[in-house]
Parts: sequence; structure tokens; C-alpha cells
Amino acid sequence: MGKRKKKSSNKVLAIYCVILSALVIVLVGVMANIDKIETIDFNKGSEPQTTKVVQEPDEDETEEETEETTVDQTEYRVDIISAGDDLISDSVAHCGLQPDGSYNFDLLYENTKDIISSADIAILNQETILGGPDFPYTGFPNFNSPYEIGDAAIAAGFDVFLQATNHSYDMREQGIENCINYYKKHPEVTMIGLNENPEQQKEIKIVEKNNIKIAMLNYTYGLNGYKLPEGKEYLVNLIDEDKIKADLAIAEEMADITMVFPHWGVEYTHVPTQEQVDLAQLMVENGADVIIGTHPHVVMPVEWITASNGNKALCYYSLGNFTSSQDQVDTMLGAIAKLTIVKKAGQTYVEDKAGVIPIVTHYIWGANRTTKTYRLTDYSEELARVHSINSVTSGFSWEALKRVSEEVLGDWVVE
Repeated sequence: MGKRKKKSSNKVLAIYCVILSALVIVLVGVMANIDKIETIDFNKGSEPQTTKVVQEPDEDETEEETEETTVDQTEYRVDIISAGDDLISDSVAHCGLQPDGSYNFDLLYENTKDIISSADIAILNQETILGGPDFPYTGFPNFNSPYEIGDAAIAAGFDVFLQATNHSYDMREQGIENCINYYKKHPEVTMIGLNENPEQQKEIKIVEKNNIKIAMLNYTYGLNGYKLPEGKEYLVNLIDEDKIKADLAIAEEMADITMVFPHWGVEYTHVPTQEQVDLAQLMVENGADVIIGTHPHVVMPVEWITASNGNKALCYYSLGNFTSSQDQVDTMLGAIAKLTIVKKAGQTYVEDKAGVIPIVTHYIWGANRTTKTYRLTDYSEELARVHSINSVTSGFSWEALKRVSEEVLGDWVVE
């Protein structure tokens, strides 16, 4: 009996040890996983709600998570103006000739300098190549312009110069090289459209202002029948759909917004061609936010374009001339594009209030030649009567220009 009793006691003690060991194991497991416990609130109905208990992250993790989730609510704005063709004929070049043989072209921009200088970014289509004194200063059909044209435009406040035009190759390779070297001496401005090498042609020009990155692309339809030398096709950006799509894809990754400046269309017509319309659609579909066209020498309509994939962009089909000595009535009316880009809460867009400022090229021929550009609102019938275009064509008047502005630009006129 006593032996059986001792054996029974030992058995009970062994059971107690097993239970105690199990409790220790459970307690250790609970302590090791305390951050994973879900607590239940039984005071909120029959369906218990769970709250996850999470350990406090370390300081580095908190800073990293804050950087990822915080959205800048500051509103950034960039006011942009863009002018049309700066077409420097031999007559216009003569206007800048000074008595001592030097050149000064401040008069070309003095009446619009307030518009140009007030913009955060001012853009000019420099229609003619700045080949400088290595070549005669010539006009149509092969243009070459003095460097002083660039000096005056920069002094007036232009920040970006478009050089991919049908006249880019008028002075051949040397003209392009001279033009590029001119801009290299002016790092305060950006030139697009011409390239020194293949690598440069692949680069996307980004202009950053007020915390907004703007990609700018410039292409021309051709070179007046000239062809670039074999192996040097990079010299001028030509319109090529595959190239444009590739550039837009890169621009989408690099910039907040993308502007494209095509040199396109048919001269002296106010109606965009089907080719322009189709190319504009392609650009918008692939990411262009603003399209500003040049080349026709007359104004064309402005419109918002919505592509088949839902992308939307503002398109100025042609701004006409900014400066010229052409002799058709409609070529005297140009336009300056005016728009504002806004960036806020991670979104960048073009404000709806964009539009144009109609302008007039006014020139006087003779011994004291002069060429100036006026706002249409500052122009008058008195000035129109003394315009030298009257000696070569009829029908020129302030009223005629106003009528063209109303018919083509309509409600897009902002001043």
C-alpha cells in the first residue's frame, strides 16, 4: 500500500511540472508577440471591433514615412509669353545700322518690352539664323542675321529662343555653328532646335522656374529643300513622329509640363492643314500640354485639344510674325501667346484664362528706315496711313487688322 501511495505522489508531482512548463512556454510566446495582439472591445455590440497594437516606429522610419505621404500644398505659378516669327529681312537689318557701322536693334522690341520683361519666361521664334558677320546680312531667300538681333532680344527680356525653322540651314553648317556659339556666350538664355552633336540632340531641354519644371521641344518641317550633311542629321531638329513620341516620353518623366514648338503649316493661310491637326493630336496623345506653332506668317486659331486617350492640351496653331518687312496685309498682324502654368498639390496644369495679345508690325522705308512692333490696341489709323506697306498693296488699315483678329483669334484675345 505504502509503495503504491509513493508512486501516486510522484505521478502527481510530474503532472504539476508538465503544467508549469506549459504555462511558462505560453507566457514566453505571449511576451515575444505582444505587438501582434488584437484587443477586443466588447462594449460596441455583438460584432467585436479589433484594434491592432503596433510598436512605435523608430525616428528614421517616422521621417521617411512623413516624406512619402506629405503633399506640398503651396501654389506655384509661372507666367509665360511666346512671340512668333522674328523674320529679319535685309530691310529690317538695315533699320539697326548705326552711323558708325555698328548695329543696334532695341527699337524692334521697345514697344513690347513691358510684355516681354514682365513674364517669368518669355519665348521667341528666331526665324532667321544668327550667323553673324562671317556672312553678308541678307534677307529672302537665304537669311543671315547679326548677333545684335540676339543682343536686343535678350536685353528686352526673352529667355528662350527657338531656332529650328525652315531657314536654319540658310548659311549651311557654319551658320549653325556660329549661331550655337553665340548662344553659348549667353548662358542666361536657353536655345532649342539646333545641336552640336548627336548626344545633345537626345537631351530634353528643361526650363525650371518657380519650382515648376517645363520641358521644351522644337522641330521644323524642313529646310527649304536643303538636306543636312550625311552623318550630321543631328544639326537641326526635324519633325519626325517617332522622334517626337520618344522625346515626349522622356519629357513626361523629367518635367511637370511639356511644351512643343512645331515649325509647320502652309504660309499665308489662317486655316490649319489636316497634317497640322493630325500632328497636334499625336503630340497631345503622347503627353504635350502646350503646342505653340510658327511658320505661316499669319495668325491661326487657338483651341483646347482633347486626344482619344483623354489627354488635353492648349494649341496655338500659328502666332504669325513678330517682326518682318513682308508686304501682305494679314502678315502685319501677329500674336503673342499668354498663359500661366500652375502647380499645386502634385498637379500641374495650364490655367483656362490663357489667350493672345494681338500685335502689329509697323515699318517705314526710306533713308531713315524703321521697324517697330505695336500692340493692336496701341495702333491707330494714323499710323496705318503712313505704313510703307501702302506703297506695295492696298487695303491696309487698323480696321482691317482688327477684323482679322476678331475672325481668327476671337475670344482668345486678352488685351
